[in-house]
Amino acid sequence: MKNLSEKIQDALKMLIVVTSQLQYGYSSSSKDLDEKLKKAGIIPPVKLYYDYKLPNNMSPEDYEAEVDELVFYYVFDENSDAEMFEKYTEALNGDEKAELLSFIKKRQENNDNLIVLEAAKVKALNPELRKIVTTVKRGDKVLEIWPKLSLLSGAAYGFAPEDIKYFINRPYPTPEQVKIENAEYDEFEKLTGIRPTYVLSPEHYNAIMAAGRIFEKRKNNTRS
Repeated sequence: MKNLSEKIQDALKMLIVVTSQLQYGYSSSSKDLDEKLKKAGIIPPVKLYYDYKLPNNMSPEDYEAEVDELVFYYVFDENSDAEMFEKYTEALNGDEKAELLSFIKKRQENNDNLIVLEAAKVKALNPELRKIVTTVKRGDKVLEIWPKLSLLSGAAYGFAPEDIKYFINRPYPTPEQVKIENAEYDEFEKLTGIRPTYVLSPEHYNAIMAAGRIFEKRKNNTRS
C-alpha cells in the first residue's frame, strides 16, 4: 500500500471498511454477552470470553482491522464487486482505478499464504485454540482458507474455543435449520432478556439456558 498515492490508499481503505465489520467499530459479542448476563444476575457456568494473545502484542481492535483486511482480499471479486468498486473510487481517474485494481489483484496472489501463516501464529500463542481443525469438508469440497479466517476473527473477538470450533464445523444451515436456531434464540431472549449476536455452540447455549432457568426459579421462589 505504501507505493500507492494517498488518494488511492484512501479509496482502498474505504473498500476494506465497507466490506468488513470495521464500519461498525470494534466490540466483542462474547464479552458483551458475558457482561449482560452477569448484570442480569445470571452467572454463565462456562467461559464465554477469552482475552487471547495476539501476534505482535496487538490489541483486539487493531487485530480486527488486520483480519478484516485479509477478509477483503479473500472475498473481493472484480466482477461481482464492480458496482461497489465504482461507488467508492469515484474520486479516482481511469488510470488510478486501474492501478488500484492491479494492486488488489497482486495482493490477492499471496493472501491465502498470509492467512495460513497468521492462523499458525495465533494457534502457537494460544494452546486452547491448537486443537481446532481448520480444514473442513463441505460435500465434495475441502475448505482450507475460510475456516482459518473464522479462527482469526474468533480470536480477535475473544470467542470461546468451543464456539469457534462449532461455527467452523457446523454444516451450512438450511432454511429449516435457520428457523430452528431463530426459535432457540427467541427462547434464550425470553428467558434471559438478552439475545446473542453470534453463534453459540450447543454446549454453551444449553449451559446458559440451564443457568437462566435456575436464576428464574430462585427469583420466583423469593417472590413467593
